[in-house]
Amino acid sequence: MENIIISTEFECHSCGNMAYQGYVINGKTYDVNCASNDYDTTIVGLFEKSKHDDFIVEQIKMHVNNKNKKDNKYSIFLDDERMPSQIYPKNTLDVMENKNMIICRSFEQAVKLVKEIGVLPFYISFDNDLGVDENGDILLEGKDFAQWLIDQDLDGHFEIQKDFSFFVHSANVIQSKEIKIKLNNYLNFKFNN
Repeated sequence: MENIIISTEFECHSCGNMAYQGYVINGKTYDVNCASNDYDTTIVGLFEKSKHDDFIVEQIKMHVNNKNKKDNKYSIFLDDERMPSQIYPKNTLDVMENKNMIICRSFEQAVKLVKEIGVLPFYISFDNDLGVDENGDILLEGKDFAQWLIDQDLDGHFEIQKDFSFFVHSANVIQSKEIKIKLNNYLNFKFNN
């Protein structure tokens, strides 16, 4: 069974949705975030598990190959539903390839990714509202991840680099402003004092 990683616009064989990031197995294209039965059975042996939260480790293997972690350059697209092509329609290839962008669907996925790679991303595209759990409770949001990044830097666990930048693509105007103010204030404090 040949598995080919793809990074171009395509239609998922399982769900029929248009996707950007995925793989080809036995001539069929699959969205990396698809959780259908076809995906669960076909992917055995390529990915450790087939649920959304477990794709992080394999995405790292696909996108970050440098063994020297200080040289690892990657970015995060944090959004529970949308794909980068919906936010960056005119330059999706540039964003995905040149920024080495990895899609995270939750706060927990983004934190897990950072811990696996061992360095903070140099670019983040933020959504704020990342959905609700099975009880209808609001999940941790983009603003929480922004605060987590700051806390990691302050505590010396991971360092925000001088070339770090971000974009807030959330439709939530109030929380978008909060993310921008929070990060810009911290970056100004860190690099201009």
